[in-house]
Order: sequence, then C-alpha cells, then structure tokens
Amino acid sequence: MTKQFGKFQLLKKIATGGMAEIHIAKQRGIEGFEKIVVIKTILPDLASNREFIKMFLDEARIAARLTHPNIVQIFDLGQANSTYFITMEYVQGENLQTIARKGRETKTIIPLEHVAKIASHACEGLYYAHSKLDTVGRPMKIVHRDVSPHNILVSFEGAVKLVDFGIAKAANQYQESQTGILKGKYSYMSPEQCLGQLVDSRSDIFSMGIVLWEMATGLRLFKLKTELMILKEIVKGTVKPPREINQRIPAELEDLILRALEKNPKDRFENAIEMHLALEKFAKNQQLTSGSVQLSAFMRELFKDKLDGLRIVEEPVRNGTLASILFDDIDEAEMYVPGSSMTPSAASQPTDPSKPLLPMTTSGISHIAKQPQKISARSSKRRILIGSLIVLLLGILGTSGYFIYHKLSDKPVLNDVNTAIKPAAGAIHISSTPNGATVFVDGNKRGTSPCDIKDLELGRLYKLRLSKSGQRPWEIQFKLKDSSVRRFHAQLKPGTTKARPKQRLKLRGKPPANRPVDSANKDQAYFSLRSEPKGAEFFLNNSPIGGSFTLAPGSDYVVSARLSGYREWSVTIKPTAGEQKVITANLVREVDSTVANSDKARLSLNSTPQAVVFVDEVNIGSTPIANHEISPGTHTIHLVIFKIKAKEIIKITANPGESIEKNVQFAKGFLKISTVPGTDVFVNGDKIGTTPFQPKKKYAGTYKVVLKNPILNVSAEKTAVIKKGKTTVLKADFVE
Repeated sequence: MTKQFGKFQLLKKIATGGMAEIHIAKQRGIEGFEKIVVIKTILPDLASNREFIKMFLDEARIAARLTHPNIVQIFDLGQANSTYFITMEYVQGENLQTIARKGRETKTIIPLEHVAKIASHACEGLYYAHSKLDTVGRPMKIVHRDVSPHNILVSFEGAVKLVDFGIAKAANQYQESQTGILKGKYSYMSPEQCLGQLVDSRSDIFSMGIVLWEMATGLRLFKLKTELMILKEIVKGTVKPPREINQRIPAELEDLILRALEKNPKDRFENAIEMHLALEKFAKNQQLTSGSVQLSAFMRELFKDKLDGLRIVEEPVRNGTLASILFDDIDEAEMYVPGSSMTPSAASQPTDPSKPLLPMTTSGISHIAKQPQKISARSSKRRILIGSLIVLLLGILGTSGYFIYHKLSDKPVLNDVNTAIKPAAGAIHISSTPNGATVFVDGNKRGTSPCDIKDLELGRLYKLRLSKSGQRPWEIQFKLKDSSVRRFHAQLKPGTTKARPKQRLKLRGKPPANRPVDSANKDQAYFSLRSEPKGAEFFLNNSPIGGSFTLAPGSDYVVSARLSGYREWSVTIKPTAGEQKVITANLVREVDSTVANSDKARLSLNSTPQAVVFVDEVNIGSTPIANHEISPGTHTIHLVIFKIKAKEIIKITANPGESIEKNVQFAKGFLKISTVPGTDVFVNGDKIGTTPFQPKKKYAGTYKVVLKNPILNVSAEKTAVIKKGKTTVLKADFVE
C-alpha cells in the first residue's frame, strides 16, 4: 500500500535502522512527469532531538554539494509531515558485499580487470569529494570515513558509485559535541581513525587499500573476534603481502596495495587520483580491459534471475540491498567464501587463458588454511569428474577436447597455491623505519635495511632480527612456503635493548566507597558523617550516633552536629533503599557580641563560581554574601569549593561603619585528554565531550575523570589536578 509523503508517494519501505527509515518513492510532476527516488527520513522518536537533526542536516548539506558520476546524487533536503527528509538518486545495482554473496551462491568469480576498474572508479569519486571547494573557493576537506564493500555500488549499467557520505565530515564543520566514539566500520578503518585522531583524505586511501586487498586475495584482512582485537591489529599489526596468499596476483598490484596500506599516512598515495592512475597503469601493463559495457554484462549475467522479474513498484527489494547501500548503521553480515569448485560465468570467463582470474570478495571469508584436507578432497573429486568427461570429449572432438580440458584444469583457485610444486629456495625483502638497520638472520649479519636476502630454504624456521643504535631491536620468526618474495617491514622504536616495561592501563572496577559489608543492608540507606572543622559530635533525633549508620526508608530523620565554640548544625534527611551518602556539617563559629553594632563594618562578597566563605576561620555561608557584619580590623577570608578542593584567599582591612564589596574570580587552568581510541569523558560526573577535543578550561582544583568507551565496553578512572594557568594532560591507551 502506498502512502503520501509531501509531494512524494512512498512505494516501499526497504529499511529501518537506529536513526532513520529508507523508502523507495515516486515523485510526480506536471504533464505526467514521474521519477523514482530514494527517501531517507528521521525516525519519529528522534524528530525532536536537536543534536541528531543537526547531524542529519549536516550530512545532507555536505552530500548535496557532490555531483560526480561515481557518487550517488543527493537531490533535495526538505520537511514534510513535520519530518526532515533527504531524497537521493535511485540506482539499480548491488554493492560489493552483495555481489560477493551472490558469487558464493552461483559459484561465480569476478575477473581481475573488473576488480581494478571498480577500485579505480571509486578512487575517482573519492578524489572529487576530497578536493571539493566551497562557494568561495576554499577546500572543504571532505573525508568519507566509511569506505567499505557496503558503500561501493556497481549498477546494472556498469557504473561504479560511492554511497553514504552520512558520516563524512568537512574540516570546517568539526564539532566537539559529536556523540560518536568511532565512525565507520571497524574492519575498514585506518590506523589514525582507530586511534580517534583527526583524519584526512589519506584515511580513505587506507580503507580503499583494505577493499582492494580483500578483492585480490579472497580473504578478510581484519576479521577478528572482537572490535578491540580488530583495532589492535589495524594499529599495531603487520599487513601480510597479498602474493603470500594468492601467487597469481601480479607483483605490480601487490606493491600498489601495500602502499595504500602503509601505517603512516605520509607513506601512502598522496591523494586518491594518484591511486587511480596507478590502478589504470597496472591494468594497461597487464593488458586488462574493462569498461561499463563489460562490467554491465558481468552484472546482468550474475543477477539474471533478479533482473528477469524486477519491477520497481511491484517487486519487493530483496536482501536489504538499498539498506546496506544507503544506511550506515546496518550490521556487518557474514562474508563470502570462494570455494575451490567455483566456475566462471559466461560474462566473467576471460578470453585470454594467460590472464589471471581471481576470486572476488570484499566481504569476509573463513580461513581456507583451517580445512586444507576438505578443500583438497572437494577439488580432487571435481577434477576426477572433469577428467571423466574429458575422455568422452577427446573421443568426439579430438585435439579440441584437449584444449577445453587444459583451460578448465588451468583455472586458478586458492587451493592451487597449496598444491603447486615448490622450488628449492625462496627470498625475503626487508625494509625498516628508520632505514639503515643491521639485518641478522639466525644471528648472521646479512646486510643493512632495505635489502634482499635470497637462497633461503623452504619450510625451515628462521629468526630475523634488526638492530640500530638508539632503537629497540625488532625480531620475528618465519618460514618460507614458496618461491615468492616475502616482505618484512620493521617499525623501530626509540629505546635501548632493555626497554622499560610499558605502564599498562588497569581497567579494574572500583567498589562504591563506604558500602556496608553486610548484604542484609541492601534494602536500607547508608550514611557516613563528616564535619568542618573536625571533631563535632553527631546526633540522630537528639540521640548520639557514631561516624556511620544505616536507616530504613519511609521516615524523616534529623541529623545534628555540635562543637564547642560553634553554632549547632542540623539537617533533615529522608532515606531511600540502597542510598549511600556522605553528610558534611559545615559549622559556623559563634560571633563575639561584645562589639557594638554601630562600630561594625559590613561585608558584601560574591565569587565565580559559588564558594563557601570563611572569615577568620568562621563559616559565614556561601556566596553571594550581602551586608555581613564584621569587626573593624584586618581579616583573612577563605573562599572554598569543597567539591574540587579549590581555595582562594583574600585579606581585607575594615574600618568602623565601612561597607566593603569584593568579587572573587577563581583561577583557571586547562585539562587535556588523550585517549586511544576515542572515549566519552566525564569530569565529576558530568560529560564534557568525546575525544579528540581541544583542551578544556577548568577551575584550578582536583577532579575525578572517568573515561568510557561503550562500544569496546572499557573504562578507566583518573584524578586530574589542575593548576592556575597550567595544562594538565591525562592519557589512556585501551589498545595497548
């Protein structure tokens, strides 16, 4: 059933996520004009959330400025039925994750020429966004921040389009109040993104490198059990050269991929157009030809069953395709495992048998190495079946039958890597940061980085060690399985041979203070007593009590404190079940009444922020103080903020009958928080932002700082002592 939404007719709701709904809609105009579009609307329960609405509008404003063949077009931003919406281009096609899933179902692989072309076009779209200027000619510095298989779309016409700039940010629109901890999909983040640092266009290049690595190898690059393990691997792990997994990957493509995946952004491609040109050069050198016609033919053959019955209005959209394309908070699905029994479709069969034909997956796959016997058996059965058919074909077709068998049996599959005949020796290439490290293999000096070492035995365990003056040694053990060159890159860190152990952040829970040990008191309230100054006697309903006590809920109680020379203090409390509270009695000294009122001066005092005031150690209340009588003479005034243990001291000289007015400003310093990755920051229970953010100005004093990352389910508690005019720095590394 259709529903009217402003000037649009909603045809089909295709997704509902945590923040918005996605609909296919029809836009009607004059003279029978009709256009199919996609509409994204804010969920009703978020319609009044100003922060989210602002984020939603920022998304639309940024994306609407992007008009490029390789980016899904945003048409309009509006409001209908009291709901904000975005309309965007409707594209008939599939994203890379869906293509991989379909390939698994149909045992179809994608040719290498299409892999290179898809990545090349995606880089063109990224470069356009990265280099976009605003209306006055200033760079907007847009970063996509979620380049992943879910957000690269291939249409049935052979077009490649980037989608979902929903979490993209322009540099001049960065907000400290942003609520997200980490934006994007963990497995496709750059190291700087994982660390919660500010990112630039080179972060998208790293993400594109992950997608390309996975397409070329048929494996997931960063597929681990927990998000924290993924973050650690991206930040500190070593990227395995793709040729170690699939020998059929040309060395030129491997170098290109590894350059995009450099940990240091300075070592990657300078911009996306440079990566695009490198991919085009690679395709030319390998004589790989792909364009919209060839890519369209491949897509139409792969999704032939869907296209045969596709009717935009009547046919439901299957598999949530547009949802994963247009909506960024969809869970990551299980990924495609290319099996050894896959056969290329008619559209993907290469015309030149010498060209490599690689399995396609931008989505995850289980490690093939875990089940080598099972795969080998399946591959063996397939070959026996093919061999039986070949006998018949040879009898009928003669030499042409032999050609068919040769071509089929030569089809590359991942399992072929493990069953290939192994040469007698292999080689390694060693590089380091910084260069010039001495390279040792099994304790024998073999050169200085960067260098190549050849004639290493296959299957033997070697120990590789790099050392350089002023740097910590770097070591690894390895075995060579084949004759391909294995690459090692050592990231040397400053230090000595005996490096100090790192101070690790202890994430231990802290029990509430003063909680009674007896579990029978869990339904009662618990109180502890303090006095300023110390030494007061406490009473509960005029009966003496100790320093702590429990009370049953349901009644009112009067707690009082008495100390010689001070006025009696009291407060009424109403306990609740499970309550834990510290009661502090701020006692006021008895005022000497021997001085005639006519001879006294009057003090009016204010402060920023509010503080408790002591005149000659006598508590006279909290600011603002108006016309408080004081004796003539010199007085020392203390203003105290007990919550942060802050204190300001002033001295005054009062004359008889004088009115004195003072306004005290408490000193300030700065609090800087550095965390890996980004965390929510709470100071004395109040959230002040999410890292990274600029240093916060705070009053000089002592604060309880709590760092929380709800996604990783980790937290830490620290104490910050802020001094006047100084910057206090707190650090926490949850990835260490």
